[in-house]
Amino acid sequence: MFCYMSGSCSQWQALYVEALYTIRHRIGQTRDPTSPTDQDLYVFVQNAFGVSLESHERLLAKAYMEKVTITESLSSACELSQKMVEG
Repeated sequence: MFCYMSGSCSQWQALYVEALYTIRHRIGQTRDPTSPTDQDLYVFVQNAFGVSLESHERLLAKAYMEKVTITESLSSACELSQKMVEG
């Protein structure tokens, strides 16, 4: 995989998953014709880390499921009640 650099494999995997997650959830980014697509960015990161296709697909699935998206967080927050002013 990509454990040839300093640091443990788990650290590099975590960084790789974070990069994939960031690509997946680019919020507020303008998508114009000159911007790279998500697929272009995934290939770039995969090549930069030297990750095999099998590992990339496994870690991409992990990135999709690992964190809660902002819309899910907001919908959960709607169920919260107000805090009492008196504390």
